[in-house]
Amino acid sequence: MTGPETLRDIVPEYRSGNPAVRWLFWKRVEWAVDMARLGERPLDILDLGCGEGALLKALAASRPGHRLQGMDRHPGVAGLKIAGASIRQGDLTEPGALPAGAFDRVFCLDVLEHVEALEGPLGAIREALRPGGLLVLTAPTENVFHKTCRFILKGTFSEAEGPAAGRHYHKADTLARDVSSAGLELLDARSLPLPGPLALIRVMSFLRRP
Repeated sequence: MTGPETLRDIVPEYRSGNPAVRWLFWKRVEWAVDMARLGERPLDILDLGCGEGALLKALAASRPGHRLQGMDRHPGVAGLKIAGASIRQGDLTEPGALPAGAFDRVFCLDVLEHVEALEGPLGAIREALRPGGLLVLTAPTENVFHKTCRFILKGTFSEAEGPAAGRHYHKADTLARDVSSAGLELLDARSLPLPGPLALIRVMSFLRRP
């Protein structure tokens, strides 16, 4: 398995020829923005693992006035330009990657399941959030339905094979426990496309209490 060649290869589902797949991935962006509880007051917002900037573009278009930042370890972000957002290359797993107390909202869409050792990164995210700030993340359920859909669409049960491959060290349920153990409180959790055994993606929000 090799990493994505371009930023667009990180989440090719945004442009999938399958309308159900496109809907699923754009709907998770819509729900993530909604669960971030963005009001009129300008906030400092970070998109961790921003990739090609789909979320940042959605925020800039639908919720103008906030101070947007994106970070991704892919070298392609060096040339990424999004109006109203600043972008930088960085690796969440490296010490000092995030400034303390700098953000009101942090988004991690399909990012944390790819990080094997979570203790340091989750601690860094918690410290980067101001008191009262929110972490909004999405993660795969990796249930039977999820694996079956992967086989139908990609011809493999393994997340580490096929298009947009990347090993999943964690799934939504275990991530929720890990994030809570890191000192953030689960506020909301929604499942796409449906709850229960038909859930493919879970969208969750967590609060850093004052």
